[in-house]
Amino acid sequence: MNRHGLKKQNDNEKLDLLRPVAYFFAFLYFFLTLTHFFLLQETFKWILFTSALLTATISLFIGLKASNIPSPRHSLIILLLMLMASSNSLLHLWFSEAPEQTTNIFVTIIATGIVLSNRNHWAASVLFNWIGWITITMTLEMALTQHFFFAMAMSTLLSWFAHLARKKLVEKQLELEQERDIAIQHEQEAKATTEAKSAFLANMSHEIRTPMNGVIGMIELVSNSTLDEEQQDFVATARFCCNSKAKCRVTHDYHQRHPRFLKDRGW
Repeated sequence: MNRHGLKKQNDNEKLDLLRPVAYFFAFLYFFLTLTHFFLLQETFKWILFTSALLTATISLFIGLKASNIPSPRHSLIILLLMLMASSNSLLHLWFSEAPEQTTNIFVTIIATGIVLSNRNHWAASVLFNWIGWITITMTLEMALTQHFFFAMAMSTLLSWFAHLARKKLVEKQLELEQERDIAIQHEQEAKATTEAKSAFLANMSHEIRTPMNGVIGMIELVSNSTLDEEQQDFVATARFCCNSKAKCRVTHDYHQRHPRFLKDRGW
């Protein structure tokens, strides 16, 4: 796999969280838009209806455009979605003045830990929920404050553990991707080195074979002339040294004895 293909695959992997979260929010808040329209009181129906519809529309738009959003901004966009969800829950709690609506905030806080691996983004989302809930509770003097405070604290703790698990998973994934990139790079370098060595040896074999053929021809001419016994031994030795096996050994010995020569040229 080349680097362009690897980068494209990594980008697709990073999209796996942003797109599903955006589509889930779009579906959820389109559904809430309908329930607000049919079930809520007229006094605050249209405010929550508009808020849910706006959240659903923005979420759908983000889901459709996820492939065009740079990867470094994905966590920030998910934080935006979580803050919109928190705003809807806080608005519902404010206008309904029903303490049980605080459970929506619990769910939002826990979900924040599941989807956000960035520590600052996680802290910003949780802090936003806490500030909003404390402000509304103190302003409206709502009942069961102590009970819901304990539940808020527990949901924050669960969110923290989920966040740690998510962060560790992302870090491990990045580490594995880096190791994969290094392995692919080493494989490509090894392949290029092997091809270069093969090309070099083929060229060396050709360069040696051509003059050796001339030498062999001259040896054959000399062997057909009148020679004494000692000269015939010399010619026989020369003929043996010039056969195909000897030529292979010469090429192999050159490769073994000059590795630095090959290394300096990237072979």
